[in-house]
Amino acid sequence: MTAFFAPATYTGVKAAFRRLIAALGGIEAAESYGFAARSLLSNYGNADSPRFPPAHIILDVEAAAGEVFVTEALARAQGYRLEKIETASTASVQPLPAAMRDWCLSQGKSLSAFLAAIADGSVDRAECDMIEASLLEHLRETVEAVRAVRHHREAPSS
Repeated sequence: MTAFFAPATYTGVKAAFRRLIAALGGIEAAESYGFAARSLLSNYGNADSPRFPPAHIILDVEAAAGEVFVTEALARAQGYRLEKIETASTASVQPLPAAMRDWCLSQGKSLSAFLAAIADGSVDRAECDMIEASLLEHLRETVEAVRAVRHHREAPSS
């Protein structure tokens, strides 16, 4: 394979991926989102590994982290600079209080599902499915709450 860029450029992309994973809370946090296995995520950031993260992983992890470190590194390598524009996805960020309310409600639902499942002393397959569904919903609410916090932090003060 012909490399178009200096090795430092590729190393920079991998460093950007490591920063992105750190912004998300680390490898374990990224793995918990279901983006990829821990070892694969680690390889994507390893300067000695020939593997790079595919576009769908970059998009998903950047969306969850609220940072575009890898996209910025890729743009810089091509001589471009990113400029944030208001899009439907950023315009639809919930106000912080509403996002935190929804997050708290989903946390309560997850806890209620778990407590209901263990009430009889055992957890069957259907109860596991119910717990998993409530946890996945809570994870979605957590991502929305993080987006709201970051949006609130970046919003101009009145």
